[in-house]
Amino acid sequence: MSVADEVLQAVLDQSPEAILLLDERTAIKLANDRAGRLFGQPCRELVERSALDLLDGDRDAALRFLKRASGSGSPVPGQLTLMTARGPLKVYALAATVRSGGERLIALRCVERHPVARVFRVLEGRLSRLRAELHRERRFQSQLQQALDERDTLLGEIHHRVRNTLQVMTSFLNLQMSKHGDGPAREALRDAQARIQAMALVHNQLYRESNLDRIDLARLLPSLGQNVIKLYGASERVTLSSSLHAWPLPVARASPLALLVTEAVTNALKHAFPDGRSGTIRLEAWQADHRPVLRIADDGIGMEVSGHAHDRRTIGLDVMRALAGQLDARLEINGKKGVEVLLTFAPMPDQRGAN
Repeated sequence: MSVADEVLQAVLDQSPEAILLLDERTAIKLANDRAGRLFGQPCRELVERSALDLLDGDRDAALRFLKRASGSGSPVPGQLTLMTARGPLKVYALAATVRSGGERLIALRCVERHPVARVFRVLEGRLSRLRAELHRERRFQSQLQQALDERDTLLGEIHHRVRNTLQVMTSFLNLQMSKHGDGPAREALRDAQARIQAMALVHNQLYRESNLDRIDLARLLPSLGQNVIKLYGASERVTLSSSLHAWPLPVARASPLALLVTEAVTNALKHAFPDGRSGTIRLEAWQADHRPVLRIADDGIGMEVSGHAHDRRTIGLDVMRALAGQLDARLEINGKKGVEVLLTFAPMPDQRGAN
């Protein structure tokens, strides 16, 4: 073997694929190490053997394939079945014409797996896994949608029953009020009706909100104030003014706050505007040192705020103090120029560390 052949042999031995160099008679002139292992014999023993002797199947088709490669200027792809040491093996073959030492040879490269087919098999496997994952995702989405639909149905049913219950209670109170003329009994029944309607407003807004954990008091309180004014028949002479920023409050705190505001507005309607006087009730909210502050004020006749008095109005103030305790808020009541109720809350959770 010449030096050039030795160099070529060394180069071909580095290939992981079986490579044979054939002359025009299909005799093997050179075989690399991988070809020797494939056929189960030293590669030197393959030299001068006919490549057709190593094939299984249609020899004529294999010969036509090699002739096409010898007459082509570019690699020709094809498929061959080799009779290897392990038995017949289908391979993807590439045959191309090369020149070595003035002789024209056919370089036959045998790939045990079609590289394109391998890519497609990998892609097919990935697509199969993706299809399975999409199927699981669709099934999960279907189950989730079903659960959401069931939740909406259940919430609708609960809302319907609560609303009916509140309406029945209001109807009973109206019936009882119709049996009493003006006096303490009728006033007590109307106070109870105002509180029930305050809870109904909280419930109705909660049902309309997409967030079932919080209620926006900027939307609730004006409706609440107007409802109390209408209930007491004061719409013609008492005006409600509101200046409230968006203020989401947890439902557990919205209910006692709605009752507190109802109590404050009710007290104003009862005592601030005697003898048919006109006036204004204001609802305002702002932030002071990251603490939400709510102000309910009227421009009525005012009152003497005393911790020892126990008339009807101070009983209402005691109710507000109790509700403020449930809200963990500081309550201040001023009665010099009208009555002003100030409710200062703890810092909002997302602003406790803000500077």
